[in-house]
Amino acid sequence: MTTTLSLRTDRPFFVRIYGRYGVHELRAVIDTASELCLMQKKDAIELGYHPFYLKGLANSGTGTNALTPYNVIEMPTFNLDRVEVGGMIWKNLPTSAIDFIENLGVDVLLGRSFLKGLEARFDFSKENVVLTRAGGGQS
Repeated sequence: MTTTLSLRTDRPFFVRIYGRYGVHELRAVIDTASELCLMQKKDAIELGYHPFYLKGLANSGTGTNALTPYNVIEMPTFNLDRVEVGGMIWKNLPTSAIDFIENLGVDVLLGRSFLKGLEARFDFSKENVVLTRAGGGQS
């Protein structure tokens, strides 16, 4: 069975993210330049995730390097238990948390960790992307 999902690329869409402390519906966009998904640190905390990383401290989580316009920074990484977009479900989705600019208009950037295992067809003239997953709606 193949599952297909069509999303607009000209505005955010909603994702449902599950955590230990509940569920949040958040505004998201696809970011093909990001290796991982990124979400607001405050949302990660409210959902029960541990979005902190301090190198050398015990029980401080795990981290990865991220390239910014100014330098390389260390960012926390963790897996989201469950993410739903349309009829598709992702489990254990690799993610990082940062403090976004509040008026950015989105809460989540869905990076290549989100796109892994999917066929993505961008149609910029129609301002949409069609995501297709062979084998059903769960990753």
